[in-house]
Amino acid sequence: MKPGSIYEDFDQKQRNNEIAQSKEESSTRSEDLRESNSVALLIDKLEEEENECSWKRKEFFMEVNNLREPEVSCSVTAPCSILEHLVITVVNDLSSLVVNDAEELVSNVISAECSLIDQPMASPIIIAIPFTSRYRGMYKDIMVKVTDINFQSIYLTPTSLEGYQGNQKGTAAMVKTCQLGIFSVVSCLKKETLTIPRKGLSQKLNMDPRISFCYPPSTFSSRVTMHLKILSRFTSAEKKKSIHIGWPHMGIQDLK
Repeated sequence: MKPGSIYEDFDQKQRNNEIAQSKEESSTRSEDLRESNSVALLIDKLEEEENECSWKRKEFFMEVNNLREPEVSCSVTAPCSILEHLVITVVNDLSSLVVNDAEELVSNVISAECSLIDQPMASPIIIAIPFTSRYRGMYKDIMVKVTDINFQSIYLTPTSLEGYQGNQKGTAAMVKTCQLGIFSVVSCLKKETLTIPRKGLSQKLNMDPRISFCYPPSTFSSRVTMHLKILSRFTSAEKKKSIHIGWPHMGIQDLK
């Protein structure tokens, strides 16, 4: 055999090996791509199912007699894992214990509990409580009051005052919270907070710019925080407004 033919056979075998290896790599890449696409589709499907089931909205109804249509006590939007264990009951008998004399109750008193007692709230819930709309004016506000088992309360500012009862739009105080307990919607006096530094302060109230405070420098030896609530009082004869400043030594100022 000639030397040239030996080299030609060797080159041909090498090319054949390279072609076979290239086809094998191409086939492997195709399989990897198909597997990758299958995994991506599976992940998308799982995420879609999780999104559909992760958060849901549920309306809870009051127990009424057969002559009346069921009334919505509240609606809750929460993860499915929490919503299925959430127990909502109307406990209006406890209204005198959770609402004080300076507040006006404008909703039902709702108890929200989790049937899994030992399991803490892993995610916040959104609760919307229908309430009776009343005139608030510049001195009153609508707040959601949450009371725990020790009758310690916190106030939450609603993110919205509109909601739906079935397909009908109405007034509902909506809040997002991780705390369960006794919920009530109250109309209460607005509170404004002022911080008076040592250098003094001259400022008008946001809730009523007709009322202003002027503290000269060094009125206080250190920084002082002042909380204000204004009570509007009307007399049937004079129809004039008397505003009480809820802070020591402020007294009463009559504004016509």
